[in-house]
Amino acid sequence: MAAGRYRYGPRVRELVLRLRAFGARHEFLSAALFFTVLACAWSWPMFKGDQLTQDYVLYQSVPWKAERPARLHVTPRSTDGDGARLLYPLFRVARDQVHDGHLPLWNPNIYAGMTLAGDMQSAVLWPLTWLAWILPPGFAWGLIASLKLVIAAFGAFVLARELGASRGGSLVAGSIYGLSAPIVVWMQWPLGTVNALVPWLIFAVHRLYVRPSARRFAALAAVVALGVAAGHPESIAMNAAFGGVYVLVLAAIERRRAIRERAGAVGAWLGAHVAGILAAAAMAFPFLVAVRDSVSVHVHAQAGQTEHLWTAILFAAPNAYGLVRLTGLPIATTYAALAVYFGAAALLIALLGAWRARHRPPAIALTVVVVVALLARFGVPPMNWLFHSVWPFKLVVIGRMYAIIALAGALGASAAVTSLVRRPLAVRTIVISMAALGAGIALIEVIALATLDHFTVQLQARAVARSAAFIGLGGVCLWALGRIRRTGAIALVLGVCVADLALFQPYNVWLGSSAAHPRTPPALRFLAAHRAGSRVSPYSPAQLNDVLPPNTGAILRLESVTGYDYPQPERWSRLSTRVFGQKGFAEHIDTSPLPRGAGLRALELFNTRYYVTAPRAPAPNPVLRAVYRGDDATVWEDPDALPRAFVVPNARPSTDASSLAALEAGRLDPRRLALVAPGSRHITGPPAAFRPANARELGPDRLRVTVPAGRAGWLVVGNAYFPQWRAKVDGRTVPVRRTDYAAIGLPLSAGPHTVELVIGRDSFRFAAVISIVTIVVLLAAAVLLSGRVRRRYPRR
Repeated sequence: MAAGRYRYGPRVRELVLRLRAFGARHEFLSAALFFTVLACAWSWPMFKGDQLTQDYVLYQSVPWKAERPARLHVTPRSTDGDGARLLYPLFRVARDQVHDGHLPLWNPNIYAGMTLAGDMQSAVLWPLTWLAWILPPGFAWGLIASLKLVIAAFGAFVLARELGASRGGSLVAGSIYGLSAPIVVWMQWPLGTVNALVPWLIFAVHRLYVRPSARRFAALAAVVALGVAAGHPESIAMNAAFGGVYVLVLAAIERRRAIRERAGAVGAWLGAHVAGILAAAAMAFPFLVAVRDSVSVHVHAQAGQTEHLWTAILFAAPNAYGLVRLTGLPIATTYAALAVYFGAAALLIALLGAWRARHRPPAIALTVVVVVALLARFGVPPMNWLFHSVWPFKLVVIGRMYAIIALAGALGASAAVTSLVRRPLAVRTIVISMAALGAGIALIEVIALATLDHFTVQLQARAVARSAAFIGLGGVCLWALGRIRRTGAIALVLGVCVADLALFQPYNVWLGSSAAHPRTPPALRFLAAHRAGSRVSPYSPAQLNDVLPPNTGAILRLESVTGYDYPQPERWSRLSTRVFGQKGFAEHIDTSPLPRGAGLRALELFNTRYYVTAPRAPAPNPVLRAVYRGDDATVWEDPDALPRAFVVPNARPSTDASSLAALEAGRLDPRRLALVAPGSRHITGPPAAFRPANARELGPDRLRVTVPAGRAGWLVVGNAYFPQWRAKVDGRTVPVRRTDYAAIGLPLSAGPHTVELVIGRDSFRFAAVISIVTIVVLLAAAVLLSGRVRRRYPRR
């Protein structure tokens, strides 16, 4: 044995030396490889063929409920649903359109048509999204999510190195942030994508402030553009604001630089953001056009909801109120409360690291940013006034202000590792720090006991015990730093911090490919085969998600008047709430459209022919007839549903308010009369002149309507009205008018006609040109005007 050890030992030593030499020569490459391996270990089910998914929630809904595999046992997570009901369907719609040879700009499947590029959460211009266009969608979904961990971790490493941390300390920073809850809990959302870019944003902001240059200006603009393309405008705005606070604090405290120089650096920061938005104009402009007429401009269901002070315990004990499903909390406290955790051990180490670095300007600036975020999150004046009274801040979900806190914690831990390996802490200081953090947790527990009427004591006891254990391990790490060999101490810190965050590893569900995405139930196969251009609606007297949840039919190209997506057009929101009898998205949808009375007539106007209900459920309306009955669902047909396009003999100008009131009261007979936008032509004809037209979809945003010979009248098309609609009648351009409040239409002379309807792309083309020109200018400036700059905060 001794001989074997003698022969083997030098080989191991040589391998370690080679790895160290490689790491020294290729510092950033080796770090990127390290974080890639870490992400692969985190997402290990992917390598045995499993797929990341939230589609298991569909097994709770009709018609997938009958298809639930007997061996599927998945406890729903507190954040589940959006992936299955919004994000994955959008992902598939965009992918299918690209495969069909169309630009993914328009989604005809929800709200009777709405923007696809402009909703931003589709993230069609985010580079990683393009992987889905060449890879199988189920595999690509998990791969893209896992790559976000690498982006976040490597970004935190690069930022820590820029701020002077050692390589070991920077590896700790990357590991903590890359596996922190703001990344892991949201890894299937565009919000997680934006969170992954936060360290890159602060890195670019910092470098530009320290020494403005064309290359650094272009780098910040590129990060801003990527953030816009990532697809979560609210988080983009918040992170930009935090970057602004960081820059302003640096400018305020750095007295060594002239005021003019500091002001120029702040101006460069602002200019780079403008340039970044222009570089992403192809994504930003469609969003701004859509949001201009959206209900989202006025209201957000979760906006302004500050977190209670007792939720602060989640920074140290994320499972205190339940990790899989929050228990014992008021309904206002949602899954957002979970995403604050970056590790109890890391929290202890970061606090001491922040103290050691307290005189360094970046540490001061990050501390101020964290304080601002916490004041806003917990509704402390004056931040509560800002986020309740000032537009657009009052539309922000305050509870999501945590990515910057986790990043600051990771950087604090890196500062501690960098400092303590050279000058260790006294044991007494470590014990006092652990006791102080424990006392803070106990205080929050007392507040929770005095505030909450009920919560699970056993759950909290386990959570606090776990937190205490990792705080103890954090204390061991603090003791080891500077007392044992540097490599071993850093490895210990990495092991403890990663093990702490492993609590969240099962949070995202991986399932075998046969169960990850449910197969198409017979009821939906029936609808896909028979819909013939008609729309489909769920009907559930209880929750809308109980039957054919919004967007889920889009994967099969089933079109509907329902939906679940931002930015919901305000016109469609009013139609849904006041006429369809459905709660709007701003109030969070929980009822389906009511196929009776005025609601049924309006649904017929928008070509809704089929209704899906639970199996053996009674007819939503006696006029409907069952055309499919199965164990998975019952499908009803409305024989009176209007075709997608038809001609009515009468048209009368009407204001929006009058048209909406007529639809709400059921006074409008859409077969005889069209209520059209003021200024449109008034048409009068005999009632019998109604005639259907043949509408054929040539693409997601293009329609060809063939109108048979007949009298003059008004063509009504049951697609949602947007100003971007363009029309040609027999090759001649004519204006499209708002018709029956939310549909589209135009006047027709007597005789047969061919009408081409298309969503205009002029604004998108203009925005795309702006993006291309801006990118070219930034690249040219970065290459031609680049220069060497000195580093203000040297690496250690």
